[in-house]
Amino acid sequence: MAVRPTLFVTLLLHFGCSEVLVIPDDDDDGGEGGGPPAATAVSNVAANGAASSSSSSGAGGAPVCDSDPCPIAVGFEASDLALDETHVYVTSRDDGLVRRVSKSGGPVETITGGGGPAHSLVVMGSWLAWGAETGVWRSDKDNDTSVLLSSVPGGAHAITTDGYSVFFSSNAPSGVIGSVGADGGPTEVLVDPAPLAADLAVQPAAKDWSRLYWVGGHTPGHLQRLYLDGDSAPETLMSGMIRPASLLVMPEGVWVADVEAGTVSRENPSGGGRLFLVSLDGPRDLAVDDELLYVTVTGSGAADGSIVAIGRTRATGTLPIADGLVGPTAIAADEVAIYWIEATPERAVMRLTKR
Repeated sequence: MAVRPTLFVTLLLHFGCSEVLVIPDDDDDGGEGGGPPAATAVSNVAANGAASSSSSSGAGGAPVCDSDPCPIAVGFEASDLALDETHVYVTSRDDGLVRRVSKSGGPVETITGGGGPAHSLVVMGSWLAWGAETGVWRSDKDNDTSVLLSSVPGGAHAITTDGYSVFFSSNAPSGVIGSVGADGGPTEVLVDPAPLAADLAVQPAAKDWSRLYWVGGHTPGHLQRLYLDGDSAPETLMSGMIRPASLLVMPEGVWVADVEAGTVSRENPSGGGRLFLVSLDGPRDLAVDDELLYVTVTGSGAADGSIVAIGRTRATGTLPIADGLVGPTAIAADEVAIYWIEATPERAVMRLTKR
């Protein structure tokens, strides 16, 4: 089949320059419907290239967005975030509480908490789960019913869920990966040892066994996969990384951000090799929408962080979203905005509307 190149030019107010994102449309490259969707402009940066961040105060002192980007929650040491249809949920390292705030801004509600400083967070239907210093916890979203699902030596670091089980990695020196039922029950150790497992993702399967993916290790780091059939051994899909920090499992492949190597790469889960996509100064976390992959980039200076986007299918180059940020970490996206945690003096949870 012939390749039909399509050029999407996005004019951004970014140091007075035009930025170009090229996504070729190739009918032979796996995707259905004749290739990937078009890239979409997502930017609202100030004239000097730095993100705007002013806000006004709403009920309870919570920010109400009157600028874009806008801090929608401040005043606690946010560590991770997750979304549902209406709210942003946030864990904190300082007090171990789980909070939520409307996506449009407003009062910040304390939902629940338990287990000490909290790390990663997942939201599933009417409940949420998080990893804390004492283990894996769960609560209903609308009332404090927090319960310890699994006590984890060293604390639970990364977690993910398929709706039936919660999978976690531990902070213990050798590390383990385990699972516990979303409604409780015995804890099962799936991988031991699993040192420095930084992020997890589960891929449910309709016809065969679900698969659990994780990144971990440090010089070398790796991407590994385990079929959840009770008999399989872990297999290594990518190796030779330095310090992989996050991953996403998507139909087009497994995306991995290596914060120390400064790379974002994609592995075809069916084989076909690893594709190095971009080099960045400290890529930290990943999020997607239907068209783009979003990456938080920590940078090397005090206010040298940024967010960039990459086309999900055969993209060339990056699209700048926001820069002049202070240590952006966790990120999430929905159909109308992107949300991230920024290490400002108030550890703000930020929102930027897509354009």
